[in-house]
Amino acid sequence: ELGYKVAGETIARFPLSDAFFRLLIGPLGSGKTKAAIMEVLLRLVRQEPNKQGRRKSRVLICRSTYPELLSSTIPDWRVVFVPEMGNFTQSPILRHEIRFPVKGPDGKPDGTMVDAEVFFLAFDSAEAAESLRSTEFSFAWMNETRQFEKPVLDMITGRLRYAPNGVG
Repeated sequence: ELGYKVAGETIARFPLSDAFFRLLIGPLGSGKTKAAIMEVLLRLVRQEPNKQGRRKSRVLICRSTYPELLSSTIPDWRVVFVPEMGNFTQSPILRHEIRFPVKGPDGKPDGTMVDAEVFFLAFDSAEAAESLRSTEFSFAWMNETRQFEKPVLDMITGRLRYAPNGVG
């Protein structure tokens, strides 16, 4: 229903890996951002449901600056994650609460719901990443990873342990 066409063999193989850290590298306009957004959607839907049928996740999406988030990442995000999928707020932080029923292969609801919190944050320095100290995430997407300093990468990867179903 999303009309998404995979832009090449490398991008088609990208969601097949469950490696802790993965990079998607390619030229400008090669479909990396759209592939990453579709990967987030796939991970939300694949999250194991809890006893209440909720597929809970907490996601971090980041760029090196807020203007980059606002002018590039978020507009691309909003093409896939339309308003009907949840509440997007810009104050006090950029955050998307995503709620939608999951459909099975037959196209009918499977009785579970995606229930996710997505945080959009900018980290232009290691000091900025210190704000993550008390937060945990299920996974993260670092848009334009090459723009981040190594201490920022370390801080972000150190926060990836949110276990919504009690499994670490």
